[in-house]
Amino acid sequence: MAYYIDILAQLGLSPESFVETILEPIQNPDGQLLILTERRQNSVCPICHSGNVVIKDYYYRFLKVGVPRINQITIQIKRVRYKCKKCGKTFVYPLFGLKNKKQHTNEFNKSLLEQMRFMKSFKQIALENKVSISYVLKLFDNSFSYFPRLTMPKILCIDEFYFSRKKAFKYCCVLTNYETGDVIDIIQSRQKPFLKIYFGAINPIELSRVQYFVSDMYDTYSSIRDEYFPKSSYVIDKFHYVKQITEALNRYRVFVMNNITETETKEYCFLKKCWKLFLCRTDDIEDKVKGKKFTCKYMNYEEYYVKMVLDCLKIDSIFFEAYMILQDILTKQKFENYNAGKTFIEFIINRLKNVDNPLFQSVGETYEKWKDPIINCITINKTGYSISNGIAEGTNNLIKTVLKVSYGYKSFKRFRFRALLVLRNKKAKTL
Repeated sequence: MAYYIDILAQLGLSPESFVETILEPIQNPDGQLLILTERRQNSVCPICHSGNVVIKDYYYRFLKVGVPRINQITIQIKRVRYKCKKCGKTFVYPLFGLKNKKQHTNEFNKSLLEQMRFMKSFKQIALENKVSISYVLKLFDNSFSYFPRLTMPKILCIDEFYFSRKKAFKYCCVLTNYETGDVIDIIQSRQKPFLKIYFGAINPIELSRVQYFVSDMYDTYSSIRDEYFPKSSYVIDKFHYVKQITEALNRYRVFVMNNITETETKEYCFLKKCWKLFLCRTDDIEDKVKGKKFTCKYMNYEEYYVKMVLDCLKIDSIFFEAYMILQDILTKQKFENYNAGKTFIEFIINRLKNVDNPLFQSVGETYEKWKDPIINCITINKTGYSISNGIAEGTNNLIKTVLKVSYGYKSFKRFRFRALLVLRNKKAKTL
């Protein structure tokens, strides 16, 4: 009897609704078959409220349920159909935990919804619980019709990720709270009209709470910050402005390598094989190579990696100058005040503009355009944080995983709800 009651409780059904039986579920190839008989009720007619109600007949109703903690179970319920002698209406009384014309119990639906909080695709959830994908999608859409955003934080990080091949919605925009790591919201597009509509609908008092606005070097983000967060300090993530010069230096490395006429030389081999060492700090090279020496198979030649980097830089004066500028950017720590950071960035800009190559001159012009946000990044701020967009980049990786496990989404609304559900659940688990 205890086993019988436990099964009903797990399925979300009340044992009081059925005739007591000691029969255990019958094992069959599809799982287990549980046979139940509805208990007769002495009540009134729900139509005319007459107490003159009799049993008309019986009929069978089948439920297919699959809860992870128990096996797949098919429930056969012998239901009672009543008839009112006064009004002549035929009806059945509702059963606790069971909706009319539904094939699954409330408890089963709750189990499905709980599984949707984890990094699983809708198809995987459907297969594990032996239901159709359409049922899982319909349950999700009906259960999550609204998902509010969080309030604007003190430090707002904004970034984008690839979502769709459609041009207008190719990149979605994600807002993140730097201090807590919470995802504030996901916006359908990073294009300016969508962002203006989104931020324009938020109370200006709430927008004024943002003291630091962090983004990459995307012009639309800059205009949005100027229009809706004018009093905030604009911070460009260090990764993005360093990326400008590393990409230029890497392209020039290829140019230098291709100008070497003899391809079977140690310099050509090193420039081609060990290109990553030209884009990092000189002091970090030994840590990356782990004490090994560079070996050139063409010349049976061995040399320390740092020595090879310096030898290759001597090939071209522009290559050497650009490399030294990158080293200055990578090795400089936070500056104590705005003026010190401004002096350093202006020094870097002048050096880049004086390099006799359009690649690095273009980088200098980009730095000049984004000078103030870069200075804010390299200057110690009032919060004490070393502010960057790294928290948003990490969030983007989780969002991309939500997309990847489901092989993409056609509906942005459904994707937004699912991504926020998974991310906020993951955040809650870590607390």
